[in-house]
Amino acid sequence: MEILRNVWRRKLRSTLTISGIVIGVLALTTMGALSENFNALLDGGVK
Repeated sequence: MEILRNVWRRKLRSTLTISGIVIGVLALTTMGALSENFNALLDGGVK
C-alpha cells in the first residue's frame, strides 16, 4: 500500500511517468504500422 500512497503524494511525477509510457507505446505502435505499410508499398501494393 505504500506504493499507492507514494503515487498520490507525488502526482506530478506519476503523471509525467504515465504520460511518458503512453507516448512511448503510441510511438512504437505508429512506427510499426508505418513500417508495415511502407514495406507493403515497396512490395508493389497496399494490403
